[in-house]
Amino acid sequence: DDDDAPADDSNGNAASSPEAQHLSLPDFDALLRHHRATLRAKFQQLSLVLPPGNADRGQNSEGVGLRTTAEGIVRVACVASVDLWAAQWSVVQSVEAMLYRQIVDAIGKTIGAKEFAEYMEYHKSKLFKQEFCPKPL
Repeated sequence: DDDDAPADDSNGNAASSPEAQHLSLPDFDALLRHHRATLRAKFQQLSLVLPPGNADRGQNSEGVGLRTTAEGIVRVACVASVDLWAAQWSVVQSVEAMLYRQIVDAIGKTIGAKEFAEYMEYHKSKLFKQEFCPKPL
């Protein structure tokens, strides 16, 4: 239904205003609703082609594969979990790469941990009077 779609502009196109450069809470909720509906539809399809969870535990004619709806649901849920994890990992990697490029561009070169610590010490000394500087634990 329309509640599952991301926000559109007046022409029915996905919003592209500066405010739409990130996923809004309503859009995120719509994605979650769509994901749940998709999983429920897959579970329903499984119930049409596999016997219920309390079916005979004998092997199917090939001796392998899914034997019950419950097994199918677990398989679909596990695959969906792996897919979500992979997507999340990809997003984190992309954000880290973007931040790394921005830091290198801002500094003008690649630096190591020692140079970064010196940089932070310098700026800390500019921000705080000596008596108010944060002290190591």
